[in-house]
Amino acid sequence: MNKTIKIALSLLVGLTAALALACGAPDEMSKANQLVGEANAADAEASKTFEDVNKRLSQLFNDDVQFEDRKKLEPTAPSPTGPLTFEPSKFSDAIPDDYGNLVGITQNPASPKWIGLWFQKPDHTITGVFVNLDEGRLYGKTLTIPRK
Repeated sequence: MNKTIKIALSLLVGLTAALALACGAPDEMSKANQLVGEANAADAEASKTFEDVNKRLSQLFNDDVQFEDRKKLEPTAPSPTGPLTFEPSKFSDAIPDDYGNLVGITQNPASPKWIGLWFQKPDHTITGVFVNLDEGRLYGKTLTIPRK
């Protein structure tokens, strides 16, 4: 811990004790002791945090970081397994007006850069169009969900 901080804490403890004794109240002394204990606990916790940060920085700058246990997140495109099918998109740079009104927007939790735009046609059929926000492109297929 920084020497200046230690001196300041010691001075604070001394002044708190002197003030409590000057007041002559035992309750004040116990409150002062409690505050000192809380300050010491916070100081110990901060020391652990600083030690952890220093350890990690040391590993990073000394090329001692291990990445074998890290899993690279790969972008995922929808892969249907049910009875609904994907159809090729009509356009690669636009959404057809005949898909209807936009009724919902969702984000893929496994790959947040992909969002789904959900449209409803006048016959209530739902069409999903998928947009990659990072790349500024439409997915090459759309999902159509008929209504019965």
